[in-house]
Amino acid sequence: MDRRDSHGNPLRKLLEKFECYGYPPRVEYRVTEHGKKLYIIVYRMTEWGAEHRRVILGGHLPNGK
Repeated sequence: MDRRDSHGNPLRKLLEKFECYGYPPRVEYRVTEHGKKLYIIVYRMTEWGAEHRRVILGGHLPNGK
């Protein structure tokens, strides 16, 4: 049995889903307070990626950047 079946969708702890009525139908997602605690981790990973992208891409950056 998939763990998500017995414990629910784990993303619900990080994101809240809101159905927006109207046409066309839409869905919005908002970060929960628990999910906001991941912000610093994602931010630091983004910084690391920006600093190391030349190495990761083998010295070639898309669009000459």
